[in-house]
Amino acid sequence: MLTDFDLHLFQEGNHYQSYEKLGAHPGATLGVAGVHFAVWAPNAKSVHLVGDFNGWRAGACELWPVGPPTKFQRFVEIPDGVYHYKYLVNSCVSLEDPDADPKYREPDGKGGFYSGFRIGIDP
Repeated sequence: MLTDFDLHLFQEGNHYQSYEKLGAHPGATLGVAGVHFAVWAPNAKSVHLVGDFNGWRAGACELWPVGPPTKFQRFVEIPDGVYHYKYLVNSCVSLEDPDADPKYREPDGKGGFYSGFRIGIDP
């Protein structure tokens, strides 16, 4: 999760490990396995997470703004597997995650790409 210190470093332009915070990061929160998502989305009013783990439903998973309203994050409980997703910004713009692991990137069939991640299974 993005901490107050992370947000401070982002504001200064001195967060040299942003790759550890932005994107999709499998882990656990309060003993629950899942994935922490965080994205930098300047000028966004809302960011939703759409993916094969939630049926690509736009309203299923809204990310929450943190700090200055340019960062959005959320922890999502997701079972083991390989998954693909995109961010839906302001309910209309579908974006690949620029901080995602390129190993799991897949064409979306529309000239763009799905971002991807693996959770809990051997590579």
